[in-house]
Amino acid sequence: MTNTAPNSTFPEMLAAIHASESVLVLAHQRPDGDAIGSQLAMALALDQLGKSVTVWNHDPVPKKFLFLEGADRITHPPAYSVDFDLAIVLDNSDRTRVGSPLDSVGKCNGWMNIDHHVTNGRYGDWNFILPTAPAAGEILYDFLVSSQIKITSGIAAALYVAISTDTGSFQYASTTPHTMEVGAALMRAGADIDLIAQQIYQSYPLARVRLLHLMLGTLELAANDRIASIALTQEMLAEAGAKRED
Repeated sequence: MTNTAPNSTFPEMLAAIHASESVLVLAHQRPDGDAIGSQLAMALALDQLGKSVTVWNHDPVPKKFLFLEGADRITHPPAYSVDFDLAIVLDNSDRTRVGSPLDSVGKCNGWMNIDHHVTNGRYGDWNFILPTAPAAGEILYDFLVSSQIKITSGIAAALYVAISTDTGSFQYASTTPHTMEVGAALMRAGADIDLIAQQIYQSYPLARVRLLHLMLGTLELAANDRIASIALTQEMLAEAGAKRED
């Protein structure tokens, strides 16, 4: 059964952050733009508050997101335990989806859970789950503005990537007027949407193009050409020299 406990308030969440010195920022395995963008935006915001910030992921940052400020801060967890005052998990409905970082968290005084998935189990000590939000990045934007934390150009770019990638470039039905207003605010704060578009949507490694070529060769049509299917195999990945992120 879905946990329907009420959300924590933004002031309660900010108070928990202020009361913490060391903060760990996490997301889900095989991170997408919302996960990476939200993590980096949170890390940069925590920097402003003078916190000792660590950012871990189970998987590496996909290459297309490496242009974002602070992307090199996202590392694989160490093989030993580290203690933290607070762990903040973003864009992750199930705590187990954090993956290997969970094994490296020693003592942690509290967990904060910020997400937009309706299936979220509210596993944190502080939870803010908003299924009507199209991206965790939009929730985080509202939190930062409410908390009077400056939206720097680095934070703006990270949040724009988070929201843009989870809304299909503001095309999905989950996009609301507020989403468009947030996008405009992030542009005013310094998000370079031309650079973001080039990096995220218009630049592909050669291996990805080779992989697409191999996949299209498997195209099959059915039901009077109303259903199309293609296949992707491990052998194709190897032949194209591609990675899972491709």
